[in-house]
Amino acid sequence: WRVLVLLSVVLAFACSGATCIGPVQGTLALREAQDVFNEAALLTHKRYAEPFAAKSTDVVPPESAQEKYARVVQLVNTEVLNALDRDDLRVNAWALLAFSEWQLKHYAQANIAAETGKDLYERAGLQTNRRDYGMLLILRGLVKHSQAYERYQEERAKGFLNIETAERLGQPMAEALDNIDEINARLGKD
Repeated sequence: WRVLVLLSVVLAFACSGATCIGPVQGTLALREAQDVFNEAALLTHKRYAEPFAAKSTDVVPPESAQEKYARVVQLVNTEVLNALDRDDLRVNAWALLAFSEWQLKHYAQANIAAETGKDLYERAGLQTNRRDYGMLLILRGLVKHSQAYERYQEERAKGFLNIETAERLGQPMAEALDNIDEINARLGKD
């Protein structure tokens, strides 16, 4: 952390006028957003892994991860996107935003963020950030799967589902997973 502060001070003095301050602040805010996103992802993983762990006593409340995802959305929207001057960093910010919006069940915003980041990646002709690009590509499938799963859960909560209804409700989930697998296969291991 101290290194980042020292680096920002050095860069601030090395840049002429205010033209460089914004990008430095944006980069620092992006780093904070990345850290908060990673914390949220770990909490999310822990929350879903715990029901399968034997005698888990440290249950993660769902709102703690949600609060962190909301913080990522706030950081990216207010401090990151307008301040960055590099397309590769902006693509990373759009990926963080899209996945955080998806986790918050803001599906329309998640799709918009993913599409914007994907378009930027393609227009800029980036060769870096393949992971972020892949995340942006599969986001629409994740949203479709989540929405279909929610509909399935709502119907299931109403009572017993016959096979025909379960298959009809499960079909969009299967299609979304097939779409994600297709994108993963197309992108390859890189």
